[in-house]
Amino acid sequence: MDSVSNKRYTLGGPSGAEHRIATDQAIIGAAVRGAITSSRLVALVLAGGYGRGEGGYRVCGDEFLPYNDYDYFVIIRGGRSAVRQVAATLSKLAHDLEAQIGVEVDFAVLSQSRLPRLDFTLMYSELRHGHKVVFGDRDVLDRMHPMPVEKVPLSEFSRLMLNRGSLLLMNRQVLQQGGPSDDQALECFGRYLDKALLACADARLAAAGRYHPSYIVKREQLNSLRWSGSRDFIARYDQALCSRTGQDTGDQLAGREADAQAAAVADWLEALVELETARLGQLPEWTEYSSARISKGQSVTGPFGMLRNLAVTLRDFGPAELIRNRSWALRYPRERLISVLPALLEPAIDVPNGVLADALAKPGCVGRAALNDQFLRFWARYN
Repeated sequence: MDSVSNKRYTLGGPSGAEHRIATDQAIIGAAVRGAITSSRLVALVLAGGYGRGEGGYRVCGDEFLPYNDYDYFVIIRGGRSAVRQVAATLSKLAHDLEAQIGVEVDFAVLSQSRLPRLDFTLMYSELRHGHKVVFGDRDVLDRMHPMPVEKVPLSEFSRLMLNRGSLLLMNRQVLQQGGPSDDQALECFGRYLDKALLACADARLAAAGRYHPSYIVKREQLNSLRWSGSRDFIARYDQALCSRTGQDTGDQLAGREADAQAAAVADWLEALVELETARLGQLPEWTEYSSARISKGQSVTGPFGMLRNLAVTLRDFGPAELIRNRSWALRYPRERLISVLPALLEPAIDVPNGVLADALAKPGCVGRAALNDQFLRFWARYN
């Protein structure tokens, strides 16, 4: 098993934080055991930072709280029907657990028989690299084929940048509505900034062929990269990493939300340019990038992939979109989102609203607010 830091959940967190997270695992593990029959259940696997031993925490008064969501893979016996049934059961359970422990719980269900055939993705590569088996078969993920983190396709990082850039778009909407309304909203705003900055480092490292899941290794690798503004970026990255790992940096976000957002958006755009230049060979003008002519690497290639994309377009956008916008109909919808996000985040990027509206299947729309709303609705479905 490739699991790392198997004895800890956090990166240097105190015993109180470790105890809180371990207690949560016991609660969640017992709930999953109670929801799924033992003959069906193979293992519950904790993924993400906590699975690698690099999870974050925060302090609220005298209480230690998780910083991140808990992400799990539930390995079961059975085929697609069983996976759908278990996923439906766990969807309700996740909602109940979130209310009980105060942090979002996400379950992904995988059939044990599918493990050797999983696609080579960033998510599965990181899972293979570092995880904790909460209960069940300790070697269950040994059935996965090797997925070296240094060979993860760059298009996987394009998807990562989409997801983190979408958080920045949510922040932008908050600022347009007057800024965070209370301490909880301010904390969420800051967390979205931090996640975006961490993703920017991932994208730059991937573009340079130096990506690694471990924050310790990533921080060392960042020092070997040099670009205009790298010193300032690394300072912001360190700030985000300190916030994530529960270290008090003494830096207050209140009152400087707009400046912090602007800096994060600039970092995100520069990192995206670096990544997409490495992926495509050269980055076209933003208007060209916003069109369906430039692949974002999210569509399955070949006749099967084309038919799948057409079917998804028909299902989600209706038959008129197949006729009106055939070029986008041949792309998986996630490509629409990656294409338009730079211009939505940075109004100074000169892309006509009509180009953005076509990509978001909203013909004739000229209002950026409506386009932002349309984008976030689609992102909730395809992220």
